[in-house]
Amino acid sequence: MLGENDQARGLDMLAIGDLLMDAVRRNSGVSRAEVIALLERISSRKFDAAKQYPAGIQSGKPFRRDSPRTPYFDANDIAAPCCGAAACIVTSDEELALRVAAARSPRYQAAAVTEVLGVGEGSSNENFLHRQSPLLFSTAVREALAATADDARRPISVFASSAFGVAHDAFPSIELSFLLAMGLSYERSVERMAEGWPNPFGGLLTFGHALGASGLVQVNKAHHLFSGDQRYLKDGPHRRQGFRETGAIAFTSSVGGPLSHVVATLLRGGFEDVRPLAERTTKRRRDPGPSPLATEWREKRHQLRLVLPSYLARLRGRGPGEPWYVEGVTYVSIRSSIRALSREDVMRVRFDGLEAVVAQAHLEEVRAQLREVVLVVMGEVDRLASMFDAFRLLTDEVRDLAGKWRAAGQLTPKAMALGDDKVAAIVKEALRVPLVIATAPGSVPAERRKIVFLPYPGLDYPDLENVDVLWRQPDGRIGKAADDPGLLPFWNVRAKREEERPQAGPPGSTAREVVDGIVESQERPESMAELRLLRAWFSVDMPKPILEEALRRLGVEAGQVGPAMRALVILVELADGGSFADPGASPEIVGRAARKARAFLEAYETTTVQLGNLLAVSAFEPPPFRTRPDEGLVSGVRFARELTRAALETGLSLRAAVVAGQGAVYEDAEGRHGLASEATARAWELLTSLRGGPAGPAIAVDGAVGLVRERVQQRLRDWSAEPADSSTIFRI
Repeated sequence: MLGENDQARGLDMLAIGDLLMDAVRRNSGVSRAEVIALLERISSRKFDAAKQYPAGIQSGKPFRRDSPRTPYFDANDIAAPCCGAAACIVTSDEELALRVAAARSPRYQAAAVTEVLGVGEGSSNENFLHRQSPLLFSTAVREALAATADDARRPISVFASSAFGVAHDAFPSIELSFLLAMGLSYERSVERMAEGWPNPFGGLLTFGHALGASGLVQVNKAHHLFSGDQRYLKDGPHRRQGFRETGAIAFTSSVGGPLSHVVATLLRGGFEDVRPLAERTTKRRRDPGPSPLATEWREKRHQLRLVLPSYLARLRGRGPGEPWYVEGVTYVSIRSSIRALSREDVMRVRFDGLEAVVAQAHLEEVRAQLREVVLVVMGEVDRLASMFDAFRLLTDEVRDLAGKWRAAGQLTPKAMALGDDKVAAIVKEALRVPLVIATAPGSVPAERRKIVFLPYPGLDYPDLENVDVLWRQPDGRIGKAADDPGLLPFWNVRAKREEERPQAGPPGSTAREVVDGIVESQERPESMAELRLLRAWFSVDMPKPILEEALRRLGVEAGQVGPAMRALVILVELADGGSFADPGASPEIVGRAARKARAFLEAYETTTVQLGNLLAVSAFEPPPFRTRPDEGLVSGVRFARELTRAALETGLSLRAAVVAGQGAVYEDAEGRHGLASEATARAWELLTSLRGGPAGPAIAVDGAVGLVRERVQQRLRDWSAEPADSSTIFRI
């Protein structure tokens, strides 16, 4: 439901969904035409996928896009309300869950049990216009996702890495808001939407928006997909054929109001067999415990409440008047806005779309008649018993006018062939008024957002597609700002600022303190370095190196590069895989030997990756160093020697390259320590050179010259040495 203030000021849910779409579009740097083409692709795919979910009210129906409802949305982009109910059994009884899983009815492809990993919720002001953060930042969504990840004891990246989702999609902009809040860019978000990742079987759009039950419907749909419930899922190109044996993770979301209350869940299902709780990696917490992601988000949410006042204050004096920031434009029905419109607003309304049924020569006359009808209904609103009576009066008046226009020959030839009721229905669709929502400076947060009904002197709906800043004169006139990236806020991808030389920040400053200083300032425009920091700071799940680089460009101590680490890289390759019938036998033998050879690398932090016939070991030692530089090379040689010997005993032949150097540590795709070092490229170069030699075991050691070669040779007594420029190859 909408807040009372939103309703009093003329908004409805349809207009807000469209406004959200416009806010995302204008801050992502894409055109309205591009968005409309994308929405058609998304909806078409949903209707196609819905054929495999017969319970949906749109299942099997053809896709059409011929009934526009807003500037962005067609009727087939909007989830239709429906009567519905949903039920599921939620239990903490492990015995019951295991019994159900063991039953394995032929109705299911996998175990008919879905595990709840986490649940979370988030809230925003029920009045859309009273929210203090920019509309692009769907704060309740971010809060719900952070709380859910905390409850599941997972990183926020768990959502984007889920196998699928069942996202609330009453409007496409709501579905898109969830993906953006997961840290996906606009481009990656819309790609996933078009491929069906957040709604494999069409979502609420094709199932129907079962008011009051949609959240549980989402959970049940995830369960159907996990278990392969044949009662609900038909075979077809969009059906999942199963998950890995240990199951997969998915998310669901539900929404109340205009993203004012959001609930999210993380689920795990699709198991072949459900293991007992004691064997699973994640156990439910008995106490709430710490919530690091939700706590961090609340701190950033407080900062976001400051960015609009700070941004507008920085624009003062840069144009002819008071700066207003355009957050979105849309149309709203006369029915919804009738209490908010003034007489002057009504006298300017053009009723766009009226030309579909009224002849061009009679448009102005008909518009004048419709304005009078609207004014009459406005005058009757407070006298009539309910708004429904007012709407009935409006409908009756329009139907009467349709008959008069027909009699007077004022309709188009096509409209003359229609009945009066059909003509009246088309005219009622034209009873809409365009508006712009703009944020202005002000000391009272609830009064900062302004609604200007269009057209307004000097301002009209088509003019505002790519206008983000307005200048309001003391006499009330409003003008458009020039298309200048320097005037745009940091969350707009087109925003730019002047590059400045970095100045050292206060000693010991944290990233949060630096951001506080920027968003609390209301003086000069931000520098480009500050703009980059704000973008990185308020992004979801931003990689740490990007944030550190942004701090470094500002001269902040917290972002400075630390001392390099000693690095050791060992690459090992099967030169001869022996005569095993099983192609996986040789790599397995090498992997087992590598685990034992790890004894020679105990002085280092190591990461081992094996891909078929290739094994890579990266090792590092952070300062203060406990070993001499050449000791790392010797340790690597001992590791390679042990591995080569073990392989030779089973009839395998290995070639290896050992390189020492410097490097930096990063978090790899598995969340483990990875090593970035030039030594890796050098090791690969040496390994490649070995491929041109004899097939027998060989170890190429970079830097093995002089005294270092002698130390290495002591560890490879029965190996022959072949010195090169800066390396030595040892062979048995």
